[in-house]
Amino acid sequence: EHFKQATGKLDVTNLRFTGSMNKPEQWQFSATSAIKDNYSDAMLIMDYEHEDLKLKFSGNLEHQTIDTLFGKQKFGKSRLEGDFSFKAPGTKKKGSALGQLKGQNVLLPLPSGDKVEIEQIMLIADGTEINTRLSSLSWKYFTWSPINATINFSQDNTRVRVAKAEICGIDSSGEVTKSGENYGLIFNVNGIDLDLAKSYTCLTKGKGKITGSLDISSNIRGQGIVDELVRKLEGPLELTFKNGIIEQEKIFARILKVLNLTEIVRGKLPELANGGFAYTSISMLGEFQNGKLIIKKFSMEGDSLDLIGDGEIDLEQETINVELLAAPLKTVDRVIKNIPMTNYLLAGNLINIPVSIKGKLDDPSVRVMSVSSVSKNLLKLGERTLKTPFKLIERLMPDGRKR
Repeated sequence: EHFKQATGKLDVTNLRFTGSMNKPEQWQFSATSAIKDNYSDAMLIMDYEHEDLKLKFSGNLEHQTIDTLFGKQKFGKSRLEGDFSFKAPGTKKKGSALGQLKGQNVLLPLPSGDKVEIEQIMLIADGTEINTRLSSLSWKYFTWSPINATINFSQDNTRVRVAKAEICGIDSSGEVTKSGENYGLIFNVNGIDLDLAKSYTCLTKGKGKITGSLDISSNIRGQGIVDELVRKLEGPLELTFKNGIIEQEKIFARILKVLNLTEIVRGKLPELANGGFAYTSISMLGEFQNGKLIIKKFSMEGDSLDLIGDGEIDLEQETINVELLAAPLKTVDRVIKNIPMTNYLLAGNLINIPVSIKGKLDDPSVRVMSVSSVSKNLLKLGERTLKTPFKLIERLMPDGRKR
């Protein structure tokens, strides 16, 4: 009735349902729907019996019609066109597909509340394989563009082989399998001497700008139901940035601001808004575990500041908890000459200011830590990395009142 009031025509024939409501394996359902209005003219046939699903679509279906049919259920401005049939069998049976299907601006809501967005998609099927081409696919904070893949039903499970998939210019080919409700994935992410300016801006959706070159290596694995996949991810990650300038990066800008407020630095570090911050190298060694990226070692060698640290990023909660030792070496060399007794106090040791980064990933709190709160892991990391004695500094006043 809702659709008819919108001057559309919806004919549903051969509609039947049998089975026990609490036993889905006994369900039998079939329907043939003819949909036609000022925008669309399509036929949809659905047949479900004992966990075997058969679908057939022909014609064109526009987003105006979808909005009217489903009461604007946030499917976006999706459009489908083609003649395509698909058989999704129950457990341990082979599937098949036939025909062609084109889609634009496809928006797929997930049970978790997330959504998958596809700009353009082309499916060509003939039997147990579907050749798939996507101009771009976005999920959470990731966008792959383009994607060439093959969906295969010739085995007991459904297997998707991704021959080409680039995320911000970084190759991320791999494989996805589906068996029942469980998914498995294996992806290799690799790149050497990539244009960091292009990749980093893309990964941060324009919120960060860093120039230089990028080396990346990762092997990501995971298995579970859709809503658990992020929590199930595991595998190593190595990142190296070389010879560039940090022009825009919220967390790093806050680190500079906090350090510039300390008595020992007193505004001597550069601000990103005034020409950026030059660095020689930035590296991170991490591991995906239980829905988190465990940062085993982070280090940066900059023109006027070095950093080392460790911590974690919670991918599900989108939070960060990282501790750093900040060594404003060249700045301090200039400053301590003008502070009486400082050379004697330091006795040739490196100066490190402990800094914590905590909170939401897009808006964390950055502050100087008390020396007593620095973790043993970070102290050991400092000993291994610096290979020279160092002192932790909270505050250092010229008159010696606070240290």
